[in-house]
Amino acid sequence: MGNAVHVTTAVRENYGAHDWDGAGECPQYWKCKGGDDYIVIGAPSIDDAVDFVYSYIVGDPNEYVEETVLGGVEVSPDFKTELEEYASESFATRDEWKSRFNKYPTNKLLKNYEAA
Repeated sequence: MGNAVHVTTAVRENYGAHDWDGAGECPQYWKCKGGDDYIVIGAPSIDDAVDFVYSYIVGDPNEYVEETVLGGVEVSPDFKTELEEYASESFATRDEWKSRFNKYPTNKLLKNYEAA
């Protein structure tokens, strides 16, 4: 593939969980809190990049917060998000496919599965 993949996510926070004492069902009061941009440079495919972001960065939701992967698109390695076009700093998380496990060594989904 040789280019990069721009993966976007949406984050929601459950405001009902802030006062929850852990007993019974957690109150549900979800609010959208924006999202994140991940640029995976040199990924073999869009699906591989999306799967990596979901499995190693985002992980499973809980009663307090959830981050959902919205999808990915192929972009050039020097791609800038809309926010980066207007700001003088980087707002996206950028990772090289070949060195992705240096920063994210543990699969969050597998870790949660093994703990169960």
